[in-house]
Amino acid sequence: NSSPHTILVVDDTPANLSSLTDYLKGEGYKTLIASNGTIALERAQYIHPDLILLDVLMPGIDGFETCRRLKVNEVTRDIPVIFMTALTSTEDKVKGFEAGGVDYVTKPIQYEEVLARVSTHLRIRQLTQSLKTQANEIRRLNEQLNAENIQVKANLQESEQKYNTLVEEITDGYVVIQDGRIVFANRAFYEMHGYQPEAVLGKEFLHFVASEDRNRVAEFDTETAEKMSASQLFEYMRFTQDGRNLPTEITLKPTLYEGKPIHLGICRDMTERVEMERKIRDAERLADIGKIT
Repeated sequence: NSSPHTILVVDDTPANLSSLTDYLKGEGYKTLIASNGTIALERAQYIHPDLILLDVLMPGIDGFETCRRLKVNEVTRDIPVIFMTALTSTEDKVKGFEAGGVDYVTKPIQYEEVLARVSTHLRIRQLTQSLKTQANEIRRLNEQLNAENIQVKANLQESEQKYNTLVEEITDGYVVIQDGRIVFANRAFYEMHGYQPEAVLGKEFLHFVASEDRNRVAEFDTETAEKMSASQLFEYMRFTQDGRNLPTEITLKPTLYEGKPIHLGICRDMTERVEMERKIRDAERLADIGKIT
């Protein structure tokens, strides 16, 4: 890649910085490091990285406060921030999203997971920038003479094709919800739920939620709509075409499209993580039994 993405890694533990930056460099990314929040703010201001991996628990200003300061600075507010944390409670995750983070990875760090999250959010950032460029282009084209309408249509179709291509590259499920109904979804979303596109588009999102979770999801959707500026994290059981209920995590971002409120959602399958956590708990329980006997 002639122009690799630049990632700022922020962690107060030198060993963590060294191992993670070495891994990211090996995957073709440029990396910068900062050992605390103050240095991170300075480097983000002047270098403007494409993405920030930010430790939560640090001396001085912690990761949450560092993120808040990034988001009130016009120069750095659009840089996606992924938290690295050993804090796994839903309350801590929500706190991170309220501070302006777009995602999180749990410690101890799993490099493949970091790579997947980084790749996803760099693509989402590219999508967002593409949408802004497209909107500006539409405004400019609308000011031109009506005789250019054929060219305008061709340009819009090209922009839409590029956007759809970027969306399909995201490995997580990507969904757009308007008035509670799905108006767009990528291939990964269809595959997660086992449906063909014609069985998804136009349907209520709650149709793809396990019955015992539908009331909670509906309440969460209402709360998210009231917080138009913040991404929100929610965990629920999704309902698949073959009748299974599977653990799922969704990040919802409320926004406006053509003046109407919509939700942009990233769905992530949690089945493997839940199973891994169960095995860890079982192993710890067996270890405790061994100590007693």
